[in-house]
Amino acid sequence: MAFDPEHASMFGDSISDIAGARNANIPVVGVPFGYTDKPIAELNPDLVIETWHDIDVAGIERLISAFHAA
Repeated sequence: MAFDPEHASMFGDSISDIAGARNANIPVVGVPFGYTDKPIAELNPDLVIETWHDIDVAGIERLISAFHAA
C-alpha cells in the first residue's frame, strides 16, 4: 500500500513524533498524555487535543486540507 501524504496526519506526544510528521510533510496533532517531558504546545504541533474523545474527524480533515493548501 502506498503512503499518500495528501490524506494523512500524525498524532503524537513527543518531539520525535512532531519531527517525523514534519519530515513526512504532514500535519501533526499533539496530545499531552504521553511520554514527553515538555508541554506539547511548546513543540508546535498544528493542533492540540486534550483527550482521544476530542478527536473531530471533520476538523482533522479540514486541518489536512488547510495544511496542504498553504
